[in-house]
Amino acid sequence: MTVTIELTKEEETSLKSLADNQGTDIPTMIRYLILQNGMSVNTWGMKQIIEWDREEVLGHWQDRGDAQELARQLRYPTGKS
Repeated sequence: MTVTIELTKEEETSLKSLADNQGTDIPTMIRYLILQNGMSVNTWGMKQIIEWDREEVLGHWQDRGDAQELARQLRYPTGKS
């Protein structure tokens, strides 16, 4: 889903400052604020996503393809199953 909102320059500056203080970008901060204030959410989970986004680990394994095959490779590194 894509949401477009109109913000005053002051609101945008405030939001950017809040995101910078959390070490994330504005879209991630907005998702966090919406989920934290408007829906039932595992707050720890959202904070973890922000942390992973900041540390650039989200999508780290995208080049690995099939998750089950990767799990087998990690579990049985010699190819035995």
